[in-house]
Amino acid sequence: MPTGWWHTTRAAEMHISVAWGQLGPDNRGEFVGDVRSIARHKGGIVLDGAVRTYLAAVGAIAWLRE
Repeated sequence: MPTGWWHTTRAAEMHISVAWGQLGPDNRGEFVGDVRSIARHKGGIVLDGAVRTYLAAVGAIAWLRE
C-alpha cells in the first residue's frame, strides 16, 4: 500500500496476517497530528502534552538513526 493510505481489514475466519507500516519524513507530520488529535479527544490537554513529548523524543532518535 502506498504511504498515507489508511485502511481497515476484517477477517471472516481465524487467520494470521502480517503487516507493517513505514513512518518517514514525508508522513511523520500527519502521523503526529493524528496521534495528538486522538490523545486530546481521549485524555485532554495533559495526555496531549505527554504524547507530544514522547513523539518529539522518538522523532529525535529516528532522525539520528537516519
